[in-house]
Amino acid sequence: MRLRLAAPLLALAFLALGLGACALSHDDLLRKSSSFASRSGLKPVQIQSGPFTLQAYEHITDSAAPVRVFIEGDGKAWLTRTQPSPDPTPYTPTALLMAGADNSPNVAYLARPCQFIFTPNCTMPVWTYDQYSEATIAAMNTALDHWKGHKLELVGYSGGAAIVLLTAARRNDVINIRTVAGNIDTSGFTSYHHVSAMPADSLNPASVMARTASIPQIHFVGEDDRIVPQKLADNYQSRLPAGNCSKVIAIPNADHVSGWPEHWPLMAGRLLPCTTPKSYYQ
Repeated sequence: MRLRLAAPLLALAFLALGLGACALSHDDLLRKSSSFASRSGLKPVQIQSGPFTLQAYEHITDSAAPVRVFIEGDGKAWLTRTQPSPDPTPYTPTALLMAGADNSPNVAYLARPCQFIFTPNCTMPVWTYDQYSEATIAAMNTALDHWKGHKLELVGYSGGAAIVLLTAARRNDVINIRTVAGNIDTSGFTSYHHVSAMPADSLNPASVMARTASIPQIHFVGEDDRIVPQKLADNYQSRLPAGNCSKVIAIPNADHVSGWPEHWPLMAGRLLPCTTPKSYYQ
């Protein structure tokens, strides 16, 4: 049977862990994430970007070093395959947990629109049908200007990987990219799962690969990931132009939702293609 939407499949990962039954309120989730960020030395920042106010956290200690920005996944966008969530704030903010495990001198976290902070423009299409729309990508891109003056290292988890690639294609200050369990080809994702395509105005990171292929990048995939399996990243990699600076690395004992914060310190140390050790700090 053909499903209506691809996005609910990502929600299945959370439902499989029983997180759909959690009773935590929006305020509870914000307090929980803020407490973790504080313990990790990350200070809260609210960034006004287009129609949204985006929640961010940062730890900046070196004015000359890049800022490594972790971009969150789709969060709690759906409650079931067919029922959108009234609040996309993630129960488990995986990108924030990875940021807390990172020992770079400059670390930042950027949530997606309407996660943690609701504004009058926060309606359900923002985190369902329009999560990769031009308006959303423009807002995320503008938010990255908060760290203007630094070079940027972008890390995207799950749907945040699409945001990373789509914004990197618009910028000249991104020096490397890492995606984690990332949806880096939304058309390939819907085709693999035999579900309806994303809306016509949804942007696909695979469509800008010619502009991002020369940026040093690693696409980390979980060996046990059934939501965004390695074959999707391999297919993306195979279509990149010759001389690209990209590679795919499979991580054992990781699926779509678990294992990533624990593995992150070693993942972050993997040498990026087209670089020498620490070359991006020079």
